[in-house]
Amino acid sequence: MNITGNLMNRDCTTTFHDLTQRYEDKYYFRIENGLNKGTAACSYLEIRVRDSPWSPSMKVSGEQTEAEVVTITCSAVTPCPHAAPQLTWNLHQGTSGITETNPDGTIITKIKVSITLTDSHDGLMIKCSAVYPVSLGVDKMSDSNITLSVTYGPKDTSVRVSPSGTLSTGQSVTLCCSSRAKPPVQNFTWFRNSSQGPVSVSEGDTYNFNFTEDGDFYCVASNALGNGTSPVIHLSVTVGNNHVPWEAILGAVIGVLAVVFLAVSVWYFKTKRQIRKDKPQAEVVQREEENNHYENLP
Repeated sequence: MNITGNLMNRDCTTTFHDLTQRYEDKYYFRIENGLNKGTAACSYLEIRVRDSPWSPSMKVSGEQTEAEVVTITCSAVTPCPHAAPQLTWNLHQGTSGITETNPDGTIITKIKVSITLTDSHDGLMIKCSAVYPVSLGVDKMSDSNITLSVTYGPKDTSVRVSPSGTLSTGQSVTLCCSSRAKPPVQNFTWFRNSSQGPVSVSEGDTYNFNFTEDGDFYCVASNALGNGTSPVIHLSVTVGNNHVPWEAILGAVIGVLAVVFLAVSVWYFKTKRQIRKDKPQAEVVQREEENNHYENLP
């Protein structure tokens, strides 16, 4: 070891090279001037040697809300200013570290990064790594991480129609509105476009009504941070493909069968009556032919 400080300035800074666990002990400082010796017997420095380095500390300054700019700081203990740890982010590389001295005399190295927050940063884990250089062997590394929790207004607002497909007049229809937000959506409002502009028709994430005519509908989701509007959906009856209830189909089939049965019955009875009417005339003709036959015999 050697003293690197200037004693004239009351600076007795000392550097230990290639520190090992055998250096773990209590240390006293002594000033010698010829035969005179002065030892700080009541004040000593206890050195403890650890095998793993300190983990860096992380802090986020600013409100974690969409569109806000926050500053993320990573700090690492720096016991040796001449061999400060190298700090890196998992999202930005090559950031220069700054060495600072705390009011209590301890020294830290820190890096900072500023981010304009969006909803995509919610749940993002940011990692800071500190690499401490050593004289022999592999450099010592430790890391810490922090997860962002970003609040934002409604996103990806959309509408789902049930039942889907062809609609008929008088049919019951349900519209469902969905949206992601943090904090969750507090209000859903339904609108229908008219010649006078949008008209509010309902509240809540679902809207149930009986379909009577074509119309354009959309929903608006809102929380404390903003609103989200869904695309407009158009509901209409598809010509030629209206839904026909099964009761009506069954009734039509029965009606057709009844008409066919009646027509067959009428035809049958008319035919039978005509046969009965024509039978006597046929018998008279037959007898006349037989009589003529016998009269012509020799």
